[in-house]
Amino acid sequence: MKKLILISLAMLSMMSTQAKNQTENTEKKNWTFTRGLTDGTRGGTTQGVPVTYSTATTDSWRAVRADNISEFERDRRAILALAGEYQANFEFIETMLLDTNLDFDTPYASWGTEFIKVVEDRGDFIALQHILVMKIKDPNTGDIIGPYVVKHWRQDWTWNPTEQLVFQGDNHWKVKKLSAAEGQGKWKWTVYQVDDTPRYSMLGSWNHLASASIYNSEFFSRPLPRREFSVRSDYKLLYGTDSIVLTPNSWYHEQRNFKHKTKLGADNNPSLSPLLAREIGHNSYKRIVGFDFTIGYDYWNKSRPYWSDVVDVWREIYASRDDVQMKKRVGGKMLWQIHFANAEDDTVLAMSQKKRKQYIRNLLNNFIK
Repeated sequence: MKKLILISLAMLSMMSTQAKNQTENTEKKNWTFTRGLTDGTRGGTTQGVPVTYSTATTDSWRAVRADNISEFERDRRAILALAGEYQANFEFIETMLLDTNLDFDTPYASWGTEFIKVVEDRGDFIALQHILVMKIKDPNTGDIIGPYVVKHWRQDWTWNPTEQLVFQGDNHWKVKKLSAAEGQGKWKWTVYQVDDTPRYSMLGSWNHLASASIYNSEFFSRPLPRREFSVRSDYKLLYGTDSIVLTPNSWYHEQRNFKHKTKLGADNNPSLSPLLAREIGHNSYKRIVGFDFTIGYDYWNKSRPYWSDVVDVWREIYASRDDVQMKKRVGGKMLWQIHFANAEDDTVLAMSQKKRKQYIRNLLNNFIK
């Protein structure tokens, strides 16, 4: 079997979507904000291999449109239809300034090739895992290097939720108990970082139209993404709404965020805090065919027992406390660095589940304040 190459998050942040990984005739229409810009974008300068986009209507889309199913089941099928093999483009641009002393930030663009896999389906709960598999063109020789593999983010969907993670700022989340009125008839969409630490959570509902299924969220708070916290320190969190638009062969994640100057107070009310700017994000997941994701599937099959135990221990933590604040480093290392090494360590993988979970508990307890 090919040797697995795990890409670092630092290198991941350098991936750029300057349309070098697409054929010329599809370049422009596969970008939204950054096409036609003359002032450039933030992001890296790496180039990928050409990909082939699928234009076929998927069976999963047809399942969403089936007759004689409940709206709950239609919602479920829309969530399951997010799974697949994709080229993902990530674009962000500021559209308005609420602090007139600022200048517009430079637009951002990056890309990835990844598959999304259903890892749990309990009816009213669905978990989807993203795995990046990247092939990159050497800018000096033109040779293709890789594939690089990284466990990317995870998304959980919960029907009629009873609690929600609320990001406060400063690497701090609170577990908010939801009333029946707040949670009934809604889907909670929770996103976790590459190391399965919390990121953000929102409440919303699906609407199913003839040519698209659309999930719209209520307002929620989220941390600064990597593309921002490495270059911005003038705001504490993003506050806004998200949408997912599922189509017959692709899906899109739209973000509408205000850059929020201070962290949330005890009442989680952001209304009195200054807002610096409005940012729009457009992430497109376009299905591709003919791309070899084998090494990513092999990685996930091998490492999944470890990551499943990490998720289980986090569920214990959320059940036992009402807030979580994370340290950035312990012993000079970030949590994702330790997890990524453990997920590839045959000694850790050979542990009994009981022993491995206790090891993970001790590790997480070191990182939680």
